[in-house]
Amino acid sequence: MGWATTQIAIEAKFNGWTATRIKWANKAFSEPNVPWIAVFVLEGEGQVATLGTPHQRRHAGVVSCQIFDKENQGENTIDSLADQIEARFINAGSQIVMSPTETITFDQPSLTAGQTVNGWRQKNLQIPFYRDIFS
Repeated sequence: MGWATTQIAIEAKFNGWTATRIKWANKAFSEPNVPWIAVFVLEGEGQVATLGTPHQRRHAGVVSCQIFDKENQGENTIDSLADQIEARFINAGSQIVMSPTETITFDQPSLTAGQTVNGWRQKNLQIPFYRDIFS
């Protein structure tokens, strides 16, 4: 288990997502004319979290969801999409058990202030997580 399985597990959180199209890192995507999201799994620093046996290794990270809507449409669509994404990570279960020795736990999301660039209004929903491995 590791980074590849973390990406797969987080992508699976979006199974059945029909609210918008999703842009994934390093996958072909044509920008639509309707609201859409871009999802990136940003891995952070790893550390040994315990001494003794079993060892607990912890890897921190963030799921960064960029949420886009055409400019001058207000904030309701973006905020509603943020609520729907948050529910997939927090309300519907804040932990993924990947194996008996590996879990991913999601923490409280935050939504950034909006910005407008090239005709798109954007906010970013940041969902911190940590992946624990016991060995």
